[in-house]
Amino acid sequence: MLPAILAISVALLTRKIFLGLGIGVVAGALVAQGGDPGSSLTAIYRYLFAAVFDQSHAAIVIFSFLVAATANILTDSGAVTALILRMGNLGSRRRSLMGTSWLAGLVVFFDDYANCLIVGKSFAPIFDRCRISREKLAYIVDSTAAPIASIAVISTWIGFELELIDKALKGLPAPGSAFSVFLQSIPYRFYSIFTLAFVACIALTGRDFGPMARVELQAARRSQSRRDPQEPAADPRLAWLALTAIGLLVLSTVATLILSGWTRTVGAGQSATVLEIVGNSDPFQAILVGSTAAFAFTVVSSLKLKLHSMPLLLRSVGGGFRSILGALTVLYLAWTLGNALEEAGTATYFSSLLQTTVPAWILPGLSFLLAAGTSFSTGSSFGTMGILIPIILPLGVALGPGSDGAVLYAATGSVLAGASLGDHMSPLSDTTVLSAAGAGVDVVSHTRTQLPYACTVGTVALFLGYLPVGLGVSPWVLIPCGVVACLLVIRFLGRPLPVKRVPGPRT
Repeated sequence: MLPAILAISVALLTRKIFLGLGIGVVAGALVAQGGDPGSSLTAIYRYLFAAVFDQSHAAIVIFSFLVAATANILTDSGAVTALILRMGNLGSRRRSLMGTSWLAGLVVFFDDYANCLIVGKSFAPIFDRCRISREKLAYIVDSTAAPIASIAVISTWIGFELELIDKALKGLPAPGSAFSVFLQSIPYRFYSIFTLAFVACIALTGRDFGPMARVELQAARRSQSRRDPQEPAADPRLAWLALTAIGLLVLSTVATLILSGWTRTVGAGQSATVLEIVGNSDPFQAILVGSTAAFAFTVVSSLKLKLHSMPLLLRSVGGGFRSILGALTVLYLAWTLGNALEEAGTATYFSSLLQTTVPAWILPGLSFLLAAGTSFSTGSSFGTMGILIPIILPLGVALGPGSDGAVLYAATGSVLAGASLGDHMSPLSDTTVLSAAGAGVDVVSHTRTQLPYACTVGTVALFLGYLPVGLGVSPWVLIPCGVVACLLVIRFLGRPLPVKRVPGPRT
């Protein structure tokens, strides 16, 4: 257990996820090699080599680079901004504008970093004209970015999640492939689902509570601003370019998923349901095909429309690559730590130890709280998933043998959703910082106004999600109950602005 304990403890105490993962790798090598320093150095090299040159790892890295480059090209050309501004034109009043910004966050589902910066920067001047606080914009952006990216079938998160799940379940009697477990865990992402619903309710009802209510009142009483003449116009061509690129990414990936799954099942003479077809597909091939198609289309279209010269295009591609280097570094360290934990036997021992001491019903709630605490302290949802998934998922398999997989799916969903909750509560989180930067607000102010909302939804997710689902309640029953609970909290705790009318933007 020493490697996992050190990795989590160092990350929590120092709030440096790289240091925690690195020390965990060294400790894992020492444990696996019986404390021999020379053999441990060789083992670390072996773990890192396996992480770097694994075929599925390479597919994930290429996919992440291509999606980041595509998003950066679309951003630099103004295409995504044009799309969002056209959506912004749908809302000329407070509630409709906040609802439109929430919808824009769902549209930019493929990357949480791109979501934070694109939506924030595009809507900031429109929010000012409608006299809505920048803190509210930062909250809407932050609370749609990670939740939608973490559950989207097409995003920069899915490759990371799939690989961690696949590695954690290797050699175990899991009920399906890694992709099947990912899909089945989506209904158990209670915090992510409830957060998206909570943001929508806040936006459409116009009610707030806590520090957010105070900053909204201050913003509503400001003098009305005029349209900035330097604000970019919504070019229809650019809006269609962004929409087509995103659509091509999604459709190409989904079509490849279905085709590869069909070939492996129905094409081989087996009868299968749609879920079985998708579950037996090759997700790594699908995300590569989808990202390559979207990237090629974006490059060709940008050059043809003369949105970029070749040097500027290469600069945009390089900027996209640089934007995810930090996440990929965490990813490689997590893979290396996973190799070390596997050889040290950490997951097997932890599962056998807790199988007799931890009841199955408490695992989803316990995993959710542990993931939220780790992510809050370190500011890294990716690092949290890299540390906890190799430990929690084998335990989920061990505690639910012969079942329909509900314990495993709930454990998977609880770790992934808990990592998002910790992100939203932490001022150290990258998405917290990027959301504040995109909206043009101080990080401390953003954290202070968002924290009560994140804690509220986290409490609802724990008591109307992870605890009852551990007792056997269906997630399809709990999801509507949780959404209704979020609406009731806003209705009775929140209050509308104490002004008769806040006019729309003056052009």
